[in-house]
Amino acid sequence: MTRANYPLFLVRSGWESRGKFFSDKGVLIRCVGEDRTSTNNVLHYLTDGSIKLMFNVGRELFFVPLMMIIKATVDVTDEFIYTHCMAGYEEDLFFKSCVTDMLRDLHRDKIHVHEQAKSFIGEKFRARVQRIIGTWTSNAQVCDYLIQ
Repeated sequence: MTRANYPLFLVRSGWESRGKFFSDKGVLIRCVGEDRTSTNNVLHYLTDGSIKLMFNVGRELFFVPLMMIIKATVDVTDEFIYTHCMAGYEEDLFFKSCVTDMLRDLHRDKIHVHEQAKSFIGEKFRARVQRIIGTWTSNAQVCDYLIQ
């Protein structure tokens, strides 16, 4: 069993078969809460320069773009996200284009602000968790439950 709340960079050839552009590289973290429940999450590096977060909901794997998770987690501007992602890598043109492309992908999906990201995630996962949290919850509350 991996150490709790400790990220590990791994190279696993099986990860390449998870979908288009998936590489064999990722960061695995076993997240353990105060109540000792745990879940495994993986940040997958894709060959197109983007990153997706893999997590489980009811024994089913889901992959969500990292920028969407960031946008749903904190209510800040794209400029703030970009500046903090680029800190220390301002001269790296490849990294700069990757971060810019990941932010642009959100806008292509019509996700411009924090509330839209939460609503989008909540809408997509509502059917998976509504038996746990109830049918009366908003899309934003579904997103908050998943992030928690």
